[in-house]
Amino acid sequence: VEADLSNSIFKEEMKDVYKSYGEVFVINVDGKPSVSLEDKSFGLKNSSNVGEEKLDSISEKKVDEIIKEISKIRAKNAQVDYINALHIAEGILEQSNCDIKKISVFGSLLNTTGVLSYADQNILECGADEVGDTLKAAKAIPSLKGVATVNIYGAGITAAPQNPLSYEQIDSVKLQYSKILELAGASEISHRPITSTNIVKGYDNLPKVTPVNIENDVVTFSGTKKFTADEIKFIGDTADLLDEEKANASLKPICEYLAADDHRAVLVIVTTASGTTEFCLDLSKKRSEAIKALLLSNSEVNDSQVTSIGLGFDNPFHIDDIDENGKLVEEFAKENRAVYILDRDSTEAKKIIKSQQQ
Repeated sequence: VEADLSNSIFKEEMKDVYKSYGEVFVINVDGKPSVSLEDKSFGLKNSSNVGEEKLDSISEKKVDEIIKEISKIRAKNAQVDYINALHIAEGILEQSNCDIKKISVFGSLLNTTGVLSYADQNILECGADEVGDTLKAAKAIPSLKGVATVNIYGAGITAAPQNPLSYEQIDSVKLQYSKILELAGASEISHRPITSTNIVKGYDNLPKVTPVNIENDVVTFSGTKKFTADEIKFIGDTADLLDEEKANASLKPICEYLAADDHRAVLVIVTTASGTTEFCLDLSKKRSEAIKALLLSNSEVNDSQVTSIGLGFDNPFHIDDIDENGKLVEEFAKENRAVYILDRDSTEAKKIIKSQQQ
């Protein structure tokens, strides 16, 4: 799957690295992980005489440049090994003098070699504690004490020829790695949504990774399905759709998924940009009901299959969209105006439903 390096959250984090005269190291997670790019002087040395607007413009340009360089990196060996890559990151961070240390991981996390090979073992069915204990016994847990944050983009998300994981299997991968990173000593672990699951073009001559055997006959969602304002757009401050035909087209795969088996069920969540708490919560609830109605307009989908919730801007998907002056940043606000559809039986969906019942 294409590494979602253009992710706005990741780009903002990289801009912060530049503004604080930080260091950047890129580790290729192929079968023999190695440092593919390093820049110990990536950041601006002195920003005291640079205005905020100019600094933001410069940092944007520098981040785009380094992302372009990262995008050129190609695998040299078959298979993937995230655990070994984390051990390499451990060595790099131990020698770094930076005050704040972060790791960003892009990819499915499905190792196909090494101590935690999903290709050789039925690890997807194992509990997080079991996986953690196995790696501890093998002395394979990296030491990430002092790491402020590990951000993971795209856990469990795959592309052909790999069969997609069910939502429960994606949850399992996330929980397993969260446990590993917790044992490693990372202060905070965050699973970020990705906006691209495109198969990368021009990779025909690269080594072929062994697909992981997926035993489930029924495939559910490959992660939380997010519909942006570009796909499902409401008229400002209302629950009326700007283009109902386009919204119906975007939701068609969900309708087909539900219509194929009346035991399948989804949770519809609508979120908003930051604003007045009561207004945003009420607006998101009305919008979620509108999406539910749209799904139910398909005669083969029944009411028991769809649950709708509005979360306003207080939700687990929210990204900070307010600048230091208290003003709304439209680039991030747009990301927060979204519709999320989850498998209702997933761990994340159950957690959200339970929180609304308390």
